[in-house]
Amino acid sequence: MSREAQLLERIAELEEENRYLRQLVVPVDALPASWGLQPKQTRLVLTLARAQGWVHKDRLRAALGKIKRDVDDRYVEVCLHHTRRKLKPLGVEILTERYVGLNMPRDSRAIVLAALDAVMTGQVA
Repeated sequence: MSREAQLLERIAELEEENRYLRQLVVPVDALPASWGLQPKQTRLVLTLARAQGWVHKDRLRAALGKIKRDVDDRYVEVCLHHTRRKLKPLGVEILTERYVGLNMPRDSRAIVLAALDAVMTGQVA
């Protein structure tokens, strides 16, 4: 592989990593205040909503700011439980598939992304 091809491949890898890291950087007030989400819950919801497919718990752990593997999965589960309870009345669902990860159905994803867009454009207080 030529030096130029190696550099182009590395650029593509860095761009993908940059896209992933940008998803983790979310303002704490990115979703409507009426939803009552804590900052970590907001990061969880947006990580799932922006994902294309199933999300592994390691990615959610990173979104919560818990990078180390030794952080108990129970922490993620508790945060998910409280988040699901707050989102249920809004029609937003988070699915869990054992040994696969978590996912947000298309209609739930649409609700979250529409709310994010409304907040970011100043249409919702």
